[in-house]
Amino acid sequence: MEIREFLRDRLKADEAQALDAASRNAADWTCPSSAILDIGDDDLVLVHDSGVGEHMRRHDPAHVLRAVAAKRFILDRHLPERIGYFDPKTKSGSTFTVCEIDGNGGTTEDAWPCEELKHLAAVWSDHPDYDEAWALTPAS
Repeated sequence: MEIREFLRDRLKADEAQALDAASRNAADWTCPSSAILDIGDDDLVLVHDSGVGEHMRRHDPAHVLRAVAAKRFILDRHLPERIGYFDPKTKSGSTFTVCEIDGNGGTTEDAWPCEELKHLAAVWSDHPDYDEAWALTPAS
């Protein structure tokens, strides 16, 4: 699977889940900052903890939909481009794939996928379709 297809699929899934959640009662997505939900054996129980309530508010469906839109904007700008290279000294050439926006940093090798798309894909590095070839290098 190509990285752009992988990212489109993940964003589509996130969007679908957020839209489904948003179609439910909006009150479900408000939680006092001093409370969390603890999954017990029988049901959900309200427990005191300030951090999780804030986390729930920050990841409500509207927030997720804004994040999906922002990631799609980045994805749509980073497109692969085949370019050619010819060395007049050796009279040889080659073609390679680079990002239309990022280029290839002056090298004569593939520079696709670009670092920005690798960073986006890293969010889903635990997904079964994630390709380890997209893993970020230590300097990234």
